[in-house]
Amino acid sequence: MDGSRDLAGVLYVRTEEGLELPVIDVTHPAFALSLTREQLEAADEEQVRQMRAQPELSDQMRVMLVGSVIGKGLLGSAGGFLEAIPTYYLKVGSANVAAGANPVDRAIAGSAPATLVRQRLQDMARLMADGLMRALAEQPGAPVMFASIAGGVAAETWNALLYVRQEAEELLEGREVVVRVLDMDGAAPVFGEKAMEALTAAGGRLGGMQISWEFVPYSWAKAEELGVHLTDAGAGEAVFVASSEGGLFEYGSDEEIVANLLAVHGATGPGAVVVGSVTRDCESVRRTLERGGMALRPRALVEFRALADGAGWELDAVLERPGTFNVRLRKRVS
Repeated sequence: MDGSRDLAGVLYVRTEEGLELPVIDVTHPAFALSLTREQLEAADEEQVRQMRAQPELSDQMRVMLVGSVIGKGLLGSAGGFLEAIPTYYLKVGSANVAAGANPVDRAIAGSAPATLVRQRLQDMARLMADGLMRALAEQPGAPVMFASIAGGVAAETWNALLYVRQEAEELLEGREVVVRVLDMDGAAPVFGEKAMEALTAAGGRLGGMQISWEFVPYSWAKAEELGVHLTDAGAGEAVFVASSEGGLFEYGSDEEIVANLLAVHGATGPGAVVVGSVTRDCESVRRTLERGGMALRPRALVEFRALADGAGWELDAVLERPGTFNVRLRKRVS
């Protein structure tokens, strides 16, 4: 089936490969999390316990994982990163996995690590929405531009808009909105575009809004291209929000982070904000690295603050979570 369907207020859209996934809406009870600090820490402790109990995967578990979308993605992430569609699938919650899906995917989507990734997305959307609402009030009538760096599906962009639409709809009235997904893989942004189309259709949660979507092939190792693209696209005249959930600040080198922040700083106006997740140095991350997992680069918050400060950004907000610092940066204007 092409297009989308709506089940009990939850939209489902198919990927190019025919996988049916829900459109995550963090303002909807099916997806919204209201976990305490203690509950999040318990989830982190549970994943550490599991890694301690089984430091290596058995052959039987590997066979089971290969047959699932998320599991296969996790196996392929060793020494690199989890691809965009499996990452998105991690965030949907077990109750929202489509009927008939692989039970391994359903189990993983309900696991402790998945809960923490779901929280990360919700944090990104919250931080973006708060920064966006402030900028919208300061820049009446200006268009809105999102730049999702290594964005994949870029679900944080539409969820930020859902928060603003719910809490201060008048700030969006009459605004042109463009989402630019800067990534090396063009498949996941196609799904993201379909999700946005479903949300903006008549009767949708973003119905009536004119939102354009653009995929821009981009590697954060080539930050000079980012500055040129944003300047040419008119970022300097827009209400601008950049984001990188589970991307640049978690996997990039110090030099790459600074280069990209400098590029955004040079191409944007005074109200620009950047939101992203920063990998923390903690036991769950260390054990992931020891197991040959994803190539995360843990940092202390003071270390990341120094990188941001050196590129002209001040740390505007921090949500401290197990495994990550979820942060919002505000452009410093001298």
